[in-house]
Amino acid sequence: MRSKPGGKKWYCQKFHEGIKEIGDIIISETPEKFLESLTLNVPPEKQGRKQYIVIIEFNTARGTISFDYEGIKEETPKKYLWIGNATSPNDPQDRFTTNNLEYLVSQTIPNFRLLIQEGELGEFFEEISSQSHNKLISFRVP
Repeated sequence: MRSKPGGKKWYCQKFHEGIKEIGDIIISETPEKFLESLTLNVPPEKQGRKQYIVIIEFNTARGTISFDYEGIKEETPKKYLWIGNATSPNDPQDRFTTNNLEYLVSQTIPNFRLLIQEGELGEFFEEISSQSHNKLISFRVP
């Protein structure tokens, strides 16, 4: 039930509607800027050592995983939409941009397999999971 104007429920509802309208305007005018605003800065060096991003390509048709890498540059976070790890240790790891390969294999892929079970993407996650469990995947590092 709605409170009269000036009441707490009414205020919260108007506040949420205003936030939604602002978001709709931002997304409709520059959708790419919205995604870029979510990216995190990744410095090219950490503790005096150059940092790299590892690109992993899953080829379910051949049953392989290919690895490539490149040095971190200023445009890297935007190019790969780097959003890092889940924000809390208790949150499910639901991001493919991670600084921990173990998260990707043990949490992200299984979490997405449960979340997306239908369609081409669902089949993709099912295939990755079944191949990795059956050890049919070979690793090639260029």
